[in-house]
Amino acid sequence: MKIAYNAKILFGRSGIETYSREIISGVLNQFPDINLNLITSFNRKDKILKYLGSKPNLNVLNILPHDQIIGNIGRPMVKIYDELTYKRIAKQMDLIHFTHSFGFPKIENSITTIHDLFPLYYDCAVDRDFFKKCIDDTLEYSRAVIVPTQNVKEDILKYYDYEEDRINVIYEAANPIFRITNKDFDLYDKYNLPEKEFLLYVGRYEERKNIERIVSAYSKLNEDIREKFKLVLVANGRDKDLVGLDNHILQNDSDNIYHLKGLDIEDLIQFYNKCKVFVFPSFFEGFGLPIIEAMQCGAPVITSTTSCLPEVAGDAAVLVDPNSVDELFDAMNRIITDSELHTKLKYASIKRARDFSWSNAAKETVEVYKKFS
Repeated sequence: MKIAYNAKILFGRSGIETYSREIISGVLNQFPDINLNLITSFNRKDKILKYLGSKPNLNVLNILPHDQIIGNIGRPMVKIYDELTYKRIAKQMDLIHFTHSFGFPKIENSITTIHDLFPLYYDCAVDRDFFKKCIDDTLEYSRAVIVPTQNVKEDILKYYDYEEDRINVIYEAANPIFRITNKDFDLYDKYNLPEKEFLLYVGRYEERKNIERIVSAYSKLNEDIREKFKLVLVANGRDKDLVGLDNHILQNDSDNIYHLKGLDIEDLIQFYNKCKVFVFPSFFEGFGLPIIEAMQCGAPVITSTTSCLPEVAGDAAVLVDPNSVDELFDAMNRIITDSELHTKLKYASIKRARDFSWSNAAKETVEVYKKFS
């Protein structure tokens, strides 16, 4: 079987890039009889081969130009060239797997992963009209789609007249590098933090991530608790957007709240391991990968009652209404002050995280290939 993949963007920390990287790696290493053809840009071949290794069933096609090769004025021409290239390669393949649904050509022998649908009904940074067109085209032309949760499947069936048996739920996972570790990096000196226990948030800064309510709920904790347990927000984003978050921190408890960004993976693992509670009260997610990363590191988790988050967390987390600062405050307070609950959630996290693996996701993805090729 010959499968092509879009591989122009693989090496960032976004959920889509993590998904693309892990699925390609899993299929490559578990299925030597499948020939993988990665369609990427001119300058990416060496980096991809360094990461994946040279394998007999791997072919890196570095045939796409960089989006900005001739500046913004030339992007429409680059897009047309990319589309023609995908269509030409697809004719030589059993299938082409688009690992996200943004802006690919209409190809009949394609499988596409739809990570979420919330921009259709929630105002966010994504242009709604553009997003809707991408989803419309995906559902019209792809032989089948893959989604990360039952919740996303239900959204598709709610908003589209689409055949249910063409929607394949395949749970994602965290990289095994997120694990319980005894390594003790000196995070406190490196990030200029006081040597105190802390609550933790990890993720991008977006309105749907609900970080301001984390700050507001934390600020309601008794002063003696906040003195003992700090709040660390690992929140990346555009500088102009982060100004609002930093202002909100200043208006609340800036002495005990620390905003970090740009952490490397090993330091992030240490933060997950050391945190007292991981707090992730997002309004909408397609999967909610940071929850599983935290659980694999043994962190008790607070998350939301909305979208896919109860499905992913199972009974291993405390669920709160993301609109309610009071519920979030109460959850923080209970886990911090109730050692029995804290221990129970810690072991529940470890057990729940074992239900997800990229190895299984790759195997289930190949079953989709076989079914629809």
